[in-house]
Amino acid sequence: MTDTHQNLMKKSSELPNYYNMAEEAIRANNINQAIEIFNNGLEQAKLEENGEWVEKFNSLQDKLEGNHLSPSLIKEDITVIKGIGATAATHLSQRGITTIKQLALMTVEEVTKVRGSSDANAEKIIKRAK
Repeated sequence: MTDTHQNLMKKSSELPNYYNMAEEAIRANNINQAIEIFNNGLEQAKLEENGEWVEKFNSLQDKLEGNHLSPSLIKEDITVIKGIGATAATHLSQRGITTIKQLALMTVEEVTKVRGSSDANAEKIIKRAK
């Protein structure tokens, strides 16, 4: 990745640039770069709690998968969800929950059991994952 790409990725208000660069990398068949840009853009959108851009990046993931990429190539760090730290991520992983989509499909009771948190916090985590 070039210095220009890295500098763009550091700016939180540059979500459209992440998206456009990832699309450009897909068109150029530079899949590794597309995945890296995709992951960084999606993470930033989630950190900003920008649901519109999260949805756009999810549609971009569909394009990546449409290029016959294994979904396992697209790294998901569920700790980008506020309320999920390293310990909770480990517990979730041990239960087979390794993607944000899987976390979004969990029930409040399941999240509460894994995290040992209140129902209100579990609801917030599930909502953020969606």
